[in-house]
Amino acid sequence: MQTWLAIFIGRLLRGERLEKPTPYDYRLWFGVLFLTPVLIVAFTKLGRPIFDASTFVLWPALLVLAL
Repeated sequence: MQTWLAIFIGRLLRGERLEKPTPYDYRLWFGVLFLTPVLIVAFTKLGRPIFDASTFVLWPALLVLAL
């Protein structure tokens, strides 16, 4: 089980109330929602050449896609 999930379940079981989301939370998760399909398309289009490459090519390529 993921650590954050275990902490979240533990906090819920103790009766702690959930916080209301802030505008920052909305911005962050809508960004994730937007970037997920973009990264999926990038990996399917560039997946074969990237994963056949060496580590020195793979690391910067994944870093650029993640940023």
